[in-house]
Amino acid sequence: MEKRLFSATGEAATTSPDRNSSLDGLVLDASGVDWGEETDKAPPAAGVQNLQTRLREVALRCAEMTLSHLTRYDYLDRQTQESVLSSYDMYVRDLPPRAGIMDMLPFIVSIRFERWDEKAMKELRNLTQVMGEAVFSRVIHCNFLQLVEQPTQLYQNFPAVHEICSTLMCPVVQFHERDFVTVTSVNPVTAFSAIQLIDAEMTTEGGFRPFTSVMTTEGTAWNFLCERQFGSS
Repeated sequence: MEKRLFSATGEAATTSPDRNSSLDGLVLDASGVDWGEETDKAPPAAGVQNLQTRLREVALRCAEMTLSHLTRYDYLDRQTQESVLSSYDMYVRDLPPRAGIMDMLPFIVSIRFERWDEKAMKELRNLTQVMGEAVFSRVIHCNFLQLVEQPTQLYQNFPAVHEICSTLMCPVVQFHERDFVTVTSVNPVTAFSAIQLIDAEMTTEGGFRPFTSVMTTEGTAWNFLCERQFGSS
């Protein structure tokens, strides 16, 4: 099925996505995150700083991979890809400590549109769909996630999980104690990266590996969940 996208010049372009394309090198684990001395309720300051550095590296890697796929799908040309990535890199590095990092997809939309109206939201939905077709694994898309249970207990038991979710802006939408966790995002690349970090953290701290999965959602639900769980969007 052909998808009508937009190039960097704004001209309509037609492409037939390759369903066999995969996100090579997507695995972004928590190796190298040194928590230092353990505490009962929260990671130590040095550990938080180390994790934050790692999460910013993950966000930049997700952005690079996202732009690569959008260029492959003729949404961007190479020159625009490099320019957007450079701007995003400066944006991430200028953020205050422990700030949530806007995903590359809404970052692109914010460049293309002056305000977040219906046209902008439609463009974000289109990009989410394109990225969903780019990943090798099938990703469930759910528009209505606003009424999911708050993962307060999970975040309290695993402070680093809250740090991962709030920084990468991937809210938890399903969980059961330490058995399974599902996160969502408008970008499946970011969601997969977040859940891999969560998997590593819960396996290390909880003593066994949880069942993990990801969903994508639309911009309104994602914004609502980020506001509700993290107090930012």
